[in-house]
Amino acid sequence: MFYGMQRLILVVGSMMLLAGLAAAADMGTATEAKAMCDKAVGAIKTSGREQTFAAIQDAKGAYRAKDLYVFCMDMKGVMVAHGSKPELIGKNLLEKKDPDGKALFQEMIKLVQEKGAGWVDYKWPHPETKVDTAKSSYVQKAGDDLFCGVGIYKQ
Repeated sequence: MFYGMQRLILVVGSMMLLAGLAAAADMGTATEAKAMCDKAVGAIKTSGREQTFAAIQDAKGAYRAKDLYVFCMDMKGVMVAHGSKPELIGKNLLEKKDPDGKALFQEMIKLVQEKGAGWVDYKWPHPETKVDTAKSSYVQKAGDDLFCGVGIYKQ
């Protein structure tokens, strides 16, 4: 009986570990997020905004991988492209705050205007679970009036 219980615990524990590893494999890394952002900013410069924004919004396109997606915003806080929440496009989010009261888009704009690129930490609804989750986005200036970003969910 005792041996059987130990075996059951071992099997269940192994299954939980494998499930956790599989979930982690579906999450993008900081390196992948930065590379995706660099790619989007480069595409804007070479292919133009309209074509790049359409590609960003393609759910099966080059700007979606694992849980990563690109978003682009103008310096006034208007979302111009979003790979996960197209309903945000055209909305001014300058005053939007995360659940902790952080004015995340104001911080992103300030960062890209002062440094050109960098990371901003905040909370954002996960696209699959819809739960507010700690996130860090790499944002990069993509012209005088535009920046793009890609975030990683921290778990």
